[in-house]
Amino acid sequence: MLYMWYGVDGAEGAARRDIAREEHFAYLKAHEDILVLGGATLADIDDARTGSVLIINVPNRAAADRFSENEPLRKAGTFKQ
Repeated sequence: MLYMWYGVDGAEGAARRDIAREEHFAYLKAHEDILVLGGATLADIDDARTGSVLIINVPNRAAADRFSENEPLRKAGTFKQ
């Protein structure tokens, strides 16, 4: 089943994203078997990152929640929601 994981950056999102970037990409690589699509969301005015979207293919909501809870950008406090 496909699940969309969507995070909106907080005030310190860019700085926290920089700190967790390598771990984030390693996490995605380790889960490439379930990753369907992923990328940054961008501001309308410029190319500033405003958040992230990941679409994953997992059996159920519990698996999606586990993926989300362990995602390095989330663990680093990048997102306000």
